[in-house]
Amino acid sequence: TAVDLPDQANVFCGFCKNKSLNTFARRCNGLASGATCACAVGVPCAACGGAPCLPVPCTANANCASVTGFTSCGQRTSGAFCSGDLTSEVNPCSDLARTIVEKGVPAGALTTGGAAKPATLVSIFCMPLTFSALADSADDLPGPAAVALPIQVQLQP
Repeated sequence: TAVDLPDQANVFCGFCKNKSLNTFARRCNGLASGATCACAVGVPCAACGGAPCLPVPCTANANCASVTGFTSCGQRTSGAFCSGDLTSEVNPCSDLARTIVEKGVPAGALTTGGAAKPATLVSIFCMPLTFSALADSADDLPGPAAVALPIQVQLQP
């Protein structure tokens, strides 16, 4: 479920950002206290002693207070179902969808050695930014993501 933060409405996946430039912080291990780094996201980074260089997740502006230049918590845009900004409108997202729900399908009763039964596994998660301007702008990252995986389940003897 999205939350309204002081600087942005309908945030599903917050990361420390510079609100004026709409750019995001990169730190060693994705920690607000981590060293500044510029390595590709998620790969071992020499500036981080081999740890990954990652965006800094947050749930409130207070989580970003120590990240110089990136003291706002938010996403690239105001969420999947809202285009408003709290500084320009009273409550731009109040009547819009604010929750993403996925419903999986259980396989049902299984018997050892019996026939395979269909099922669907689902998950909702935050997709962090990649720091590739092309990918992040095209996919509106960071933001929410969902996946559904149809499978066949069978108990083997």
